[in-house]
Amino acid sequence: MTRASCSLRSRCASIDYGDAGPGDVLLFALDGEPRHFALVSEAGAGGPVRVIHAYALIAARRVVEQLLPIARATLIGAYGFRGLAA
Repeated sequence: MTRASCSLRSRCASIDYGDAGPGDVLLFALDGEPRHFALVSEAGAGGPVRVIHAYALIAARRVVEQLLPIARATLIGAYGFRGLAA
């Protein structure tokens, strides 16, 4: 487990992907390791629809909002911050 995923799991509660809504965090694997985060910005009946994340391609390093699935196949989990009301 990476330091980033340990930090996320210590501050957030694991939730079902279908229950993730705006403000919740999605964790993705890159090169087989959990290390990419996205914030849910819009959700529908089946879960997240749009996310905000750092887009790190060499030519286009920036923060973007885009439709999911950006990399749905690499999704590891969904998390909600502890102690925050929905």
